[in-house]
Amino acid sequence: MHLIKPQNSSSGLIYSKLFDEKTFYNAFPQDIKNCKKEIIIESPFITTTRMNDFRSVFKKKIEEGLKIYIFTRDQSEHEPVMAQQAEEEIQYFEKIGLQTYY
Repeated sequence: MHLIKPQNSSSGLIYSKLFDEKTFYNAFPQDIKNCKKEIIIESPFITTTRMNDFRSVFKKKIEEGLKIYIFTRDQSEHEPVMAQQAEEEIQYFEKIGLQTYY
């Protein structure tokens, strides 16, 4: 067996790690806090519960001058309750400067 030593990339990323639904939400805010230029998120679902977890860290990063982009599904592709939550969250985040794309 040969171990591959982590390499620094041009982005400064030293390592990578896989997460599941149990470990992701603990690590994600720290990743956001470490961002220096921009944040790009791809997520098919935007819910009030999850966005409440990230409101303060997103707002702080926008205030620091970072650009935040979220790529998500159009609300019309969701069930009505999820569509309403996504629309409300997107409106809030766009108001504070986050950019959303479908």
